[in-house]
Amino acid sequence: MEKNNELYIPVPVDIDTVKSKFLFGLTLRQIVCFGIGIGLGLTVYFLCKGLLGDSIAGIFMMFIMLPAFFFSVYEQHGEPLEDIIRRIWKAQKKLPMRPYQTINTGGITDGCNRTARKNHRKNSQKTGT
Repeated sequence: MEKNNELYIPVPVDIDTVKSKFLFGLTLRQIVCFGIGIGLGLTVYFLCKGLLGDSIAGIFMMFIMLPAFFFSVYEQHGEPLEDIIRRIWKAQKKLPMRPYQTINTGGITDGCNRTARKNHRKNSQKTGT
C-alpha cells in the first residue's frame, strides 16, 4: 500500500505555551511554591499545636498553605496570579480620568442639565420659536 501524503495535516506548535516539566510532571515554579507552602504550613502547625490543639492548628495550617498553592497553580491566559494582581493594583492606584463635559445648549437633555434647559427656554421665547 502506498502512503497518501494528502491526509497529513501539519499542526503548528506554539513554543511559548509549552512549559518544561522539572520533577514529577511539575514545573519549577510549582515546586518552589509548593515547598514554600508546605514549609510555612508545617511551621504554623507545630507552633500552634500545643496552644490550640490539633484541629485548630490544622485549620490554620490550611489557611497558610492555600495562597502558596493557589499562586503555583492558577493562570489566566498564560499569566501567573502575581501578574494579574499587579495589573489590578496598578489600575486601582491610577487616578481616573475626568471626562470633558460641556453644557448642552441644544435643548435636548435627559433631565440632568436643568440650567441648559432654562437657558434654551429663555432663548426660544426671545426668538419666538
